Parts: sequence; structure tokens; C-alpha cells
Amino acid sequence: MRYRIEEVGPDGEPLAPDDVKKKFVKACGTLVRDNIPITIREWMQLKDPTISFVCDTMKYRLWNMLMHNFLLRMPEVDNPAQEAAARLDLEARVKKFALIKMAEKFKNWKKNLYLKFVKLDKTLDFEHGYGKIREQWDDFVAYKKSEHAQQRSEINQTNAAKKIYHHKMGPAGYAGCMPRWEAIEAKYFDAGITPTSTKQAFGFEQRQRHEHEPVVLAQ
Repeated sequence: MRYRIEEVGPDGEPLAPDDVKKKFVKACGTLVRDNIPITIREWMQLKDPTISFVCDTMKYRLWNMLMHNFLLRMPEVDNPAQEAAARLDLEARVKKFALIKMAEKFKNWKKNLYLKFVKLDKTLDFEHGYGKIREQWDDFVAYKKSEHAQQRSEINQTNAAKKIYHHKMGPAGYAGCMPRWEAIEAKYFDAGITPTSTKQAFGFEQRQRHEHEPVVLAQ
């Protein structure tokens, strides 16, 4: 069965239908967990030639496997001559989004394995859900406990501590939070309460700073 994506955002993110959007993102995670060895250190190639990374050929395979399950609704164009260009543009945007999402899923997959098992000196149950990484596990653990990996972890923790703004909206992101924000806004308007500078307080820039209820003035 192939799921049809009816709407795509400017950055290539599938937007509708909502259930297909969720399946798309979930599929990105499933593909990297099933096909990319956890012993590969980086998603992108670094300057150090000794550090393994996911090659372009593998990323191309992941993209093709992903799209075996999804169909894109092609954009409508007035000039038939522009149809091919519009199709290529749409596919390129969705592919870029998918690969970014896969990179996030790959990083989080290995991070969770480290935090939940390696760091706690626990062993995976290879008979229930982790069989595909059985042969990779010892090498993965050895690297995560190496001096080099520990130094990188300390650097990452130091950099993370410098962050001022933190993403706390979960995997849904802004798109997933928008309906809740709009419902809160409507509730205040219905009660005769005017949010402070509606245009600004509920604009995209302000939503980057405020993730809960809007600031309101007295009635």
C-alpha cells in the first residue's frame, strides 16, 4: 500500500493528510534503524577521513525505499512545459526534508542506545527487537566507552549548556502546535479578551519564544 501525500510545505515537509505525515516521519526512523549500522559514526562526511559516515549511495537507497510507500501529489501548473520542472522541484524538497529527518532519527537512535544501555552497563535483548544490531553491538559499545567518544560527549554537553532557547514542543513541531495555539486564541476572543498585539504575539517569531498560552491584557 502506498500513502498519498496531498500537501507539502515550502521546506518539503509533508503536511496533509495528518496521518500520512506521521507515517512518513515514522518511516524515516524505521529505515535508518533497519539499514544503517550503528557503528557508522556520522551522517555527514567530516574532514577526518578515518571517521565513517553514511555515503550518498546509501542515502539514495534510503530515499528510494521510503518512496516505495508514498506518492506525491504533483503540483498544478498552467504551462505543461513547466510540469517536469515542478515535479523535480517538489521531489527535491521532499527528499531534502526526508534526509534531514533521517539524520535526526539516526542520531537519536544511537543516543538512546547509549543513554539507556551503554551508559548503564546494560545489554540489549537481541531476541526481542534488537536482533539486527547484534553483530554491531560490541563495536558500538567499545567506541562509546573510548576516550575519544568521552571527549566528544563532554564537548557536546558543554555546547548544549550554552543554549538559551530549547525546543520543547515534541516531534510535532510548530505545525503540530498551531491548532492548540489557535484554539487558545479563539477562547480568549470568545471571552472578550484581546491578546496583546495579536499580530505579533501569535506571529511565527513570537511562537518561537512562547509555547504555552498567549499573553493577554485586561478586558
